[in-house]
Amino acid sequence: MIAWPPLRVRILFLGLLVICAAEILPTLRANVANSQLLFAVVQQQHANQPYASTYLQGVAAYRQEQYTAALSLLQQATGPSAELIRWHVGQVLDKKGDWLEALDMLNVQEPIERQLHASILLEHLPTLPPGERDRWELELRQKYPDAITQYAAILLGRQQFAEAEEWARLTPDYEQSVVAQLLVGQTLFYRSGSMPQAKRVFKAAHERFATAQTAYWYGRTLSYLGDPAAAISVFEEVMEQGGPRSCSVWFPLELAANYARVSRCEDAWAVIAQVAKCDSNSRSTQLIKETSRVVSEDCVKP
Repeated sequence: MIAWPPLRVRILFLGLLVICAAEILPTLRANVANSQLLFAVVQQQHANQPYASTYLQGVAAYRQEQYTAALSLLQQATGPSAELIRWHVGQVLDKKGDWLEALDMLNVQEPIERQLHASILLEHLPTLPPGERDRWELELRQKYPDAITQYAAILLGRQQFAEAEEWARLTPDYEQSVVAQLLVGQTLFYRSGSMPQAKRVFKAAHERFATAQTAYWYGRTLSYLGDPAAAISVFEEVMEQGGPRSCSVWFPLELAANYARVSRCEDAWAVIAQVAKCDSNSRSTQLIKETSRVVSEDCVKP
């Protein structure tokens, strides 16, 4: 028989990573790219201004990870704008480990500083002890309600399941948020004894939204609860509608594994072969190998 729990352990947060990559992570820590873009713009447009030397030297020092020198230079700079200087100073303070000072210094009324303030807060908030976290969690709820789902995803990634569920349910318009509902389902999926509750959450989300992600998690839960035939029906319905996307890995491999569980060996190997034709990164290649190994326990490779 297939060793299902070990496979699930090895790809514990695959589905979360898929959802995060598509819905959440692009909004976090985009500041390095922004810094490079802003540096190029300022260098081009302001190179001849009186303040340019100190400011550009400070930004260059930051990019070279010379944070003490960068902080000194930026604090002496007088242009091109106060908010841009504070934005870079906030970046430097964060890199130096003084992120609380950065949060206090940034002016959240300015859009560029608000973005940095939120990203620093989201990155470091889960690392604080519970007692010290209360103030900043309140600030997150009051100032950044649109970031609540992101925070729930971060907590889930840290395996703080109860807190992740609580925050995901605080998402504004929770009933309209497929990401928030999938996060709640995952907090239950990974908690011992909560699989039936996870099934109910994923089933409701799939009936409401019917996306590839809801199908994946609903089908995966059905499989884990011992009903691979029902899981296959959920997966096949999505595949018949065009699948999650071309050259997807995570969805068809789950389908292949369930085919093996019901002895549909030819179908299992056909799915794996199709996935293997796509250009794959190292993570995808590893998942293909792992799924092939698991399938081979019940199905001889043709």
